[in-house]
Amino acid sequence: IVNPKPTTIAVSDYELCDYNTTGDEEEAFDLSTKTTEILDGQVNVDVSYYASPADADAGVNEITTPYTNLSNPEVITAVLTNTI
Repeated sequence: IVNPKPTTIAVSDYELCDYNTTGDEEEAFDLSTKTTEILDGQVNVDVSYYASPADADAGVNEITTPYTNLSNPEVITAVLTNTI
């Protein structure tokens, strides 16, 4: 049995105001709030978050939430995995 790969969509930007230490351009992001949008109705799919495509490819340094950004703006890589 060959199960299909999960499908990906364009995900909207995740923006927060700099409230914690005003002016440092860092904030704690709860990436799990983007999971429903990323899944786009798919079931039997897990989402993992990584700070770089290289980390995602290697499956290392998975981001846990809350995540404080390292730069501004910053791109986070989401990996979808079929769980079947």
